[in-house]
Amino acid sequence: MSARSRMAALVLVPAVLCVHASARADATYEFSLSGEAEQAGHSWAWTGTLAIVLDTGGDGLFDNSHILSFDMNSTVSTFDWPDSGPIPFIVFVNVAGGRMNSVSGLHYGALDPEETMDFTGLAVHYDQPLIYKSAETVGDAILIPLAVPEPRAWQMLLLGLGLVAAGGGARRRAKPAHRSASH
Repeated sequence: MSARSRMAALVLVPAVLCVHASARADATYEFSLSGEAEQAGHSWAWTGTLAIVLDTGGDGLFDNSHILSFDMNSTVSTFDWPDSGPIPFIVFVNVAGGRMNSVSGLHYGALDPEETMDFTGLAVHYDQPLIYKSAETVGDAILIPLAVPEPRAWQMLLLGLGLVAAGGGARRRAKPAHRSASH
């Protein structure tokens, strides 16, 4: 096997492995939260992240049976589903063109079922009524999709870099050594 063939094999093997790895159906969608919350006349920024993992990478309307995890971390409320407690969380997500464009569901607090987080489209409304002598807390935020490179983009990038490296190495080896006859 020539050096060029070995180099091509080194480049193509990782590319083939990437293609095989991307055949996995799981898809992760990440969002940042941007909004405002209020309690007893005082307001603050409601920020955070939401990550949703589906068991499929296809387009369509999916319910809980296809959602592997729904994890939200924010300045108002944090929960990880399906580990968020005994109260059921029914949620639907819509994916079109490889992008999640709608999240619909109502999450009830594990300690206080009157505490709710309502997801509608790409918006979130939080409501915690007056409990334990604390004022009601309400908040509204929007979900902003975060750009995540698709597996095919990574495959093409790795393949392109490998081909450039293989081509550069072949050119260096192909240059003949010139010596001047005057020495």
